[in-house]
Amino acid sequence: MDDFAAQVQFVKENVRARIIRAELAEGARIDAPELRRATGSTVRAVRRALKELAHEGILSRRQRLGTFVAGGVARAGTSPLPPVRAIGILTSLHRATLERNKFARDTLDGIAFGLTKPMRIEFCAHESGPTRSINSLPNADAEVLRSLVQGVIAIEANDAGRLNDLARAGLPVVAIDFHDLDAAFDSVHAGHEDAGFQAAAHLIALGHRRIAFVGERCNPQSTDPTWQQRMTGYLRAMAWAGGETPRPLVLGGPRDTTSLRRFLPEFHARHRPTAYVLASAGWAADLLAELGRLGLACPRDVSLACCDFGSERVGELALSHARADYERAGRLAVQLVASRLACRAMPPVRATIPFRFVPGESSRALGGAEGVGAAPVSPGGLARAGENASDLVVLVDPSGRETGLAPKLAAHERGDLHRAFSVFVFHPDGRAMLQQRAFAKYHSGGLWSNACC
Repeated sequence: MDDFAAQVQFVKENVRARIIRAELAEGARIDAPELRRATGSTVRAVRRALKELAHEGILSRRQRLGTFVAGGVARAGTSPLPPVRAIGILTSLHRATLERNKFARDTLDGIAFGLTKPMRIEFCAHESGPTRSINSLPNADAEVLRSLVQGVIAIEANDAGRLNDLARAGLPVVAIDFHDLDAAFDSVHAGHEDAGFQAAAHLIALGHRRIAFVGERCNPQSTDPTWQQRMTGYLRAMAWAGGETPRPLVLGGPRDTTSLRRFLPEFHARHRPTAYVLASAGWAADLLAELGRLGLACPRDVSLACCDFGSERVGELALSHARADYERAGRLAVQLVASRLACRAMPPVRATIPFRFVPGESSRALGGAEGVGAAPVSPGGLARAGENASDLVVLVDPSGRETGLAPKLAAHERGDLHRAFSVFVFHPDGRAMLQQRAFAKYHSGGLWSNACC
């Protein structure tokens, strides 16, 4: 970047920062000479920066009057970020699989919603064949992409090397559900460990203690550890509740059902679980079919809870499942691209979207003697179990008595009374410390609030 371009970028970031900090209110006139002195920039660089900000809609230019902060950009909950109209999609899946994948479709819907119209989406994907490394994708060169799009969003990525190369070349990169410890790119994750915790907690609250987990083999080198994270959440809930935890039915292979059909009869006869937690709802139909061959029906004999929503029903049976809003993940990814365009020096961001649990017809309260001898479970206890259990809140009545559990998102949407805390920090001179809520928050984004809650 030459010196003039660097000056223009510096002036633009200075103006955006002033608007975010409310130093420049809506409708405020921009003092160009003062801005030039504050940034040490030339008159030409300041003029160019103000012109570009006006083109982005952050400022408005009025003939013979000057340049002003545009209406709406300084309000709480909005952000003076540049519009994103062109995005590249990198994926290890081929196009047909991408369009069939429910999570990918929801993410793409969110991306399309978040883009400024008119918009353009360029796909970098294999046209056919099995899942392959993104390193072999056509047209995934930084120079080629930079000429076509403003940033890249990776869906079902399986290699951090290519994403790091693109980010270090100056292209905004956001990965969905993929992260690397040395990542130079931004990422958006779903809380998969909490999904496993919530599925197990739901069954525990129904009285089950002999709960088995069905997942894939734990591979430390796995590029997609989401199922392993879900098993960690299941184990955390079971450890807290004191339930009997059979050795997980860990299946080999790339998420196929062959091992399930082969090993489930012996596994169930040995451990006799009253409930199963499935890492993927995609296995539900096969699991229920195998249980049916053993003369077992769901939920009469065995309850079932799933850690995702790949399938929401098996025939007429509505599955109990954890759900994450991947459309929201797509919208958030576009916001991160815009943030990176506005501030290249920002360190890599890792954002998380929560799971919420949706009870269905595949789980029911356990009666009889099966739950006898198990540790009692209180609503508050489950909500406090583990540092990532914050997506469950303790519901209370107007007198403060505990009445049950609910997903945090659902409780906020319904306005349910629940336990919470609030921290206020004061300076000796009487000033109070405030925090600004993240713009990506599902409610009250950008609102100035107390020090911590």
